[in-house]
Amino acid sequence: MDSSTPATPQKRTPKHAGGLVNANEDGGNPYATPPRKSPTKKPAEFQVHGSYASRVPAVRDPKFHGSTESKQVPAYNNVPDRFELFVLGEDEKKIEYKAVTQIANAAEFTFNKEDHTLANLLRDKLFRMDQVQFVGYKVPHPLFATFELRIQTDGTISPKDVLYKASEELIRELATLDQEFTKEFELKKLAANVPNGGMEI
Repeated sequence: MDSSTPATPQKRTPKHAGGLVNANEDGGNPYATPPRKSPTKKPAEFQVHGSYASRVPAVRDPKFHGSTESKQVPAYNNVPDRFELFVLGEDEKKIEYKAVTQIANAAEFTFNKEDHTLANLLRDKLFRMDQVQFVGYKVPHPLFATFELRIQTDGTISPKDVLYKASEELIRELATLDQEFTKEFELKKLAANVPNGGMEI
């Protein structure tokens, strides 16, 4: 640098102005705010879904209320198909039996393609039976329609037999409920079609 050329004076500006600026820029205003760079945008395929960030391509969702708007949805996920919740696979049994050797008169039953609906019905029915000392169930994973039911009896009846007996009682109760509901529903339809509810004035 030539010693004869004077250095450009630098002046410190207030904190909000962004530090040092050239005194000869912006018409000689030493307190002018320097232009800021625009923030760099993330690539279009980088989207945040829920509580995690992943590289997911932006695709158009055809189920978005029939609109032409674009909606960012993941192109892949680990949610099983709906039919897998009730259709048995190849070589898959509806109920699997396993004896519990650590506890006397106890067994564990695995129900495939069933959920809390049947599990709660069976547990409540078995809980009210005198021969049952313990009954409980658990769902190993919320994405798969499977639950495990554990039963312990007093020894007068096996867990398999008491489960069979409870299932028969539930079937009879549900059949009675279906008949009563159908009867009341038909009566309501007849009453709705008759003027003044069938009462003469």
